[in-house]
This record gives sequence, structure tokens and C-alpha cells, in this order.
Amino acid sequence: MNLQHPDNIDEFMSWTPPLVQSMIGNGILDYQARLVIFGKYKSWKSMIAMHTAFCISTGSLWFGHLTTKVPVLVIQVEVSKSNYQKRAKKYYRSYNIKYENPNYLHIVSQPYGFRFDQTYDLDRLDKWISRQRDLCKLKQNDPQVIIIDPLYKCFGGNTNDPHEVNKFLTNLDFLMLKHGCSFIVIHHERKSVIIQSGLLDTGAENAGGAVRIIDWCDGAVELVLKEDNKVQAKVKATFMAMRNTEEFLEPIVIRCIKSNLSFIPVSDTLDISPVPIVESSEEDV
Repeated sequence: MNLQHPDNIDEFMSWTPPLVQSMIGNGILDYQARLVIFGKYKSWKSMIAMHTAFCISTGSLWFGHLTTKVPVLVIQVEVSKSNYQKRAKKYYRSYNIKYENPNYLHIVSQPYGFRFDQTYDLDRLDKWISRQRDLCKLKQNDPQVIIIDPLYKCFGGNTNDPHEVNKFLTNLDFLMLKHGCSFIVIHHERKSVIIQSGLLDTGAENAGGAVRIIDWCDGAVELVLKEDNKVQAKVKATFMAMRNTEEFLEPIVIRCIKSNLSFIPVSDTLDISPVPIVESSEEDV
């Protein structure tokens, strides 16, 4: 990767930006940008990450927001390939998805993680990104989206140590600048902080390793499970630390239908008060 020389003011003002500048509209995910989606266990992070991958790689609406069709690479390392395929097949049938070019969505799915803060696995990710770019015949400034799900399984250090997290994030920045790609990182929310009046809501800083991650990202979406039963779940998505949005983004309430893995944004005026949830040993969705 060659370092860019400083522009004088004439060069800067005459510079032509890439043709595609937004993958998810309203500044949610722009060209060479970073989005963090975080939440507690069982808040549907991985399923919403999969939905996001299909939306961007097909150019479909993402919870009411326009997307631009660009290639997506998913690194999913919490469930096995067979289980992830079951989810994908159910989703495929629900949305009747068809790809003219199947290379617009690449998936790495395995139950063990990588260490993208280490040279060997960073080089591996670099090659995966390059391979998809070659197969899709992308030019230097053409966009691409990389989804890492979740951060802690692709990171060798302590996710609560800002100095260790910084190395991981710097490596992603290197790839972002080299390839012109954008990153979506799925992250677990840190344990609740209990104060005298109850649980302390620290907003975007609920994300583990928050000092570095929230400073690093261009936007964060917190997922909070509000209802869960055999038929459906309701998840509230709140936009936080949105650096590239020009207006306030209202929270979205997402109705997740379990029978066909469909996702429906609903009015946030509906009663979505939480119901008691029975703890389960099933994998996090």
C-alpha cells in the first residue's frame, strides 16, 4: 500500500470521489467506513448480520434504508458451517434470493476463530479480500464490505484492553485503505454495570473495549431484545455515535419471524415491553 502524498488545495478540491459512496444509506455505512453492531447474548446479532450481508450483496432495503449492491465477505466463526447453512437456506426461501453473480457474497463459516491482530491470519484475510475483488473484477476504488462476526473470536488479545484492541483495529484500517473496503464488526456487549437505582445505561460505551472501538468506528448500532417467544422476537436497534449521518436516526424495532427468518421493521410505538425470557443453552442467534 502506497502512502498518499498531501494534496494542495487545488488538488484537494478537484479530487474525484469514488462513484459509489454509500453501502447503507443515510450515512449508516459509507465507502471506507466502519460500523459496529453490538448487543447482549441472544439479541439476534448474528442473524441480523447475515440479513445485512444479503441486503448489501443484493442491493435490497435494510430495515427501510436504501443499500447499494456491492460484494460482501462474511467471516462467521461462532456456529458450524452446517448450522449456518441451515439458517441461510431458510432465509433464502423466505426472500426468494437469486444471484446473477454468486461471487457477490462469500462466506467463511466455522466454529473456531482467527487472530486478525496477528500477522498470519491478517495475511489470510488480505488474500480472501483480494480473491473476491479479483472474481468480481473490482477496480481500485470499487467498494466492498467485510463482516466479521464476532470480534472476540477473531482477536487474540483481551477485548477489554484498549491497547490490545487498537492493534486489531489498526490492522482492519490497513486493509480498508489497501482495498477500499468497509467493515461491519459484530461485537458482544460488556457486562451490565449495576448502580443503586438499577442498571447503568452507558449507551455506545456498552460495547466491550468501548474506548477504542467507539472512537474507531463511524457508527454503532445497539441491539436490545425486547420480546422473545416461540413465534417471533422483537429487537430494538438504536443508532449511536453516527459520524456520517446528517440527521438524527430514529431507533428501529425489528420483528424477527422464527419460522422463515424474515425481518420486518415495525412501528416503535408498539408495545415492545420485554417479557420473561427462559435461559437457553442454544447458540446465540
